[in-house]
Amino acid sequence: MVAIVIQLIGAFFGTLGFCVLLNIPKKIWICSSFVGTAAWGMYLAAGNFTEAVVTLNFLAALTAAVLSQILARFFRAPVTLFLIPGIFPMVPGAGMYEIAYNAVRGDQELVNYYIMQTLQIAGAIAVGIFLADIVQRVIMPKSIKKS
Repeated sequence: MVAIVIQLIGAFFGTLGFCVLLNIPKKIWICSSFVGTAAWGMYLAAGNFTEAVVTLNFLAALTAAVLSQILARFFRAPVTLFLIPGIFPMVPGAGMYEIAYNAVRGDQELVNYYIMQTLQIAGAIAVGIFLADIVQRVIMPKSIKKS
């Protein structure tokens, strides 16, 4: 339990640092950091039911995208101010490191494995964001005609 809390705190502050780095308005920092924390929380919670890393990243990205849509409407701000920092904890940086490391070592089998895994994770994140955007566009049309 303590490890989960530490990971969530790390996700919050990591996302907060990314908000500062991206020069996001200060009034949005906490909510953007909450999106990253919630997405990582979904990743950890879903990890109790499956070990499929691609599925975990899809669910976390879907969570980040839905929360970003909601908060963007509430703050009347672009969705990307919440979404880009929100997916930060899920970016497959470790996989990219493993690709470079094993390429230098000359282990082509591991390079191929990590390339496929990294591409699948990136694809799952993209599909989660896309799905949330499509659902939002169907449920809440952009312009509502007034009579």
